[in-house]
Formats: sequence, structure tokens, C-alpha cells
Amino acid sequence: MEGGRHDMSNDPEYDATEGGAINYPHFGPDEDYHIIQYKKSPYVIYDKFFHPTLCDKLLNIVEEFPYKKFNNGKSRFEYISLNENIKRKGLRWLRRPLKELVDDANNTNFMIDITSVEFLTLKKFHVGDHWHWHHDCDWWFNPLAFDKKITLLMELSDNSEYEGGEYGEYMSTIPFPKQHLNRGSVIVIPAYYYYNISDIIKGCKKLLVVNVIGPKFR
Repeated sequence: MEGGRHDMSNDPEYDATEGGAINYPHFGPDEDYHIIQYKKSPYVIYDKFFHPTLCDKLLNIVEEFPYKKFNNGKSRFEYISLNENIKRKGLRWLRRPLKELVDDANNTNFMIDITSVEFLTLKKFHVGDHWHWHHDCDWWFNPLAFDKKITLLMELSDNSEYEGGEYGEYMSTIPFPKQHLNRGSVIVIPAYYYYNISDIIKGCKKLLVVNVIGPKFR
């Protein structure tokens, strides 16, 4: 995985004509891609893993979708659920590289029983928006036969486009880096990991949130 690129040409779900051809280099990391806090860490960061061209491609595809506003008194942001639009708008190619990335982090750090990428949400944080302390597990009200097991957070904005919006972790011995992550960087965390995103002070932060599911926790 490290330093590798994702060749989608043999992927039965990849259609080069769907949503426009996604050339092989667009999936791969920049030349200076590297992994932060890889071994024995409660999270894994793949710095600059996805090329900026992929970030642009994804944002251009979802540009026509209407954002919904979320405000529960603690968290505030806009979001788009991409699940229903994955096939219709040519986003199927996104699932496999995301799953490969999660598998790499999971096999090294977490060893959680997972099956597939099921939920993709694009979140947009404007000035004053934030994401309160939370984790992404939903076992206490989830009637389905699976649980959310791992969360992937993909940075779609350049770190010069906003101020604020730092990640925080709850009672971790290895804190998140305090500086903004580079565009195309990815954080992979277990779904039970508590984190937040602080207030945006200036600009706008765009983030792809991916939930990976598996058999229910026991």
C-alpha cells in the first residue's frame, strides 16, 4: 500500500465512461505522500494520499446536489448524502480505493471485523460551523444487521482555504496533529473514537466522511 497507486482498470465496478474517465494517476498519492502515526496509534493519517485532481473531480460531480443544513444545537454544518447518487452520477469508482485504504489501516492498527463501504457524506463547514464531540457508532439505536465500524475523513479543501476547523480527540495518548492537514489527506479511525472539529474562523472546510460497516459489535 505505501507509496502505491490504485489501478482501476481491472475493477469490475469501474467504468471509464461513467462520470468521465478517471485516469490512473489521479488516484495515487503525491510524490511526497507519507503516513503519520502509523504503528500502534488510535488513528492513521495518510498525508496527501489522494491527488488534488481527484478532490476536484469529486467536488465537480456533487456540485449540482442540494446541500442540507444540520443544526442540533451542538453541531452545525451542511451536508450531502452521496449514497443514492453513487451509481446515478458516476461515483462507483470511489468505493474501491477507499476500502483499500481502510483495509490497510485496519490490518495494521485496529483488526476490526469489517465488510464494506456503505455511507459517504460530503460535509461543508462555513464560518461558525463545527462538529461537536461525538463518535460514529450507532449500535444503541441501529435496528439493522450491521454496525458502523470504521470512519474515514478525507480532506477536500486546501489548508489555505480556511482557518479553524482543527480536529480534537478525547482522552487520547496520541493527539491529532494541530496543524491543518493537506488537501487529499485521509484520517482513518475506529467508529468508537471520540473526536470533534472546532469552529471555522474563516473560509470553508470541505470534508468527505466515509463509514465502513461490519457485523454488529458484541
